[in-house]
Amino acid sequence: MFQLSHKHLTGPYGKWIGENQELMTSRRKKQRTSAMEYTTFSCFIWISFLLTSLFFNLIKKTLVFLFVKRI
Repeated sequence: MFQLSHKHLTGPYGKWIGENQELMTSRRKKQRTSAMEYTTFSCFIWISFLLTSLFFNLIKKTLVFLFVKRI
């Protein structure tokens, strides 16, 4: 069984392990921001869809009211 000691971390691969860790943390941050952007975008689409549906419903009701009133 292989055991990782301080010698291995501070040896020639210590720098590489640190750089790899930094890359992983930056990648995680990027994933988090992209997920947040996706949720805000989906919320924006959902709100705009609701507003347009309400707007068209209102137009339909006013048109029906006007035509029924005329007849």
